[in-house]
Amino acid sequence: MLRKTEWSAARAAKELFLECEGVDIYSAPAVALATLIQAVRDGEVDPEKIVMLNVTGGGEKRFMQGKKLHYLKPSDRKSVV
Repeated sequence: MLRKTEWSAARAAKELFLECEGVDIYSAPAVALATLIQAVRDGEVDPEKIVMLNVTGGGEKRFMQGKKLHYLKPSDRKSVV
């Protein structure tokens, strides 16, 4: 199945995932989730079936909460390696 979606649907899917799972997700999995939601609404996917959607790259905002970022300058890289 190949589908396309509007960016507004992807944003809504992103917000829904955050609301339901408490995890922020990147744009690519948001598009995948949006197209899955559309497929269910269009009757192409049975809502009673178990579907696995591999959502990668999530939780960055939660991970960054309370942490201080340290940016390396190009000259500092030698000391890290």
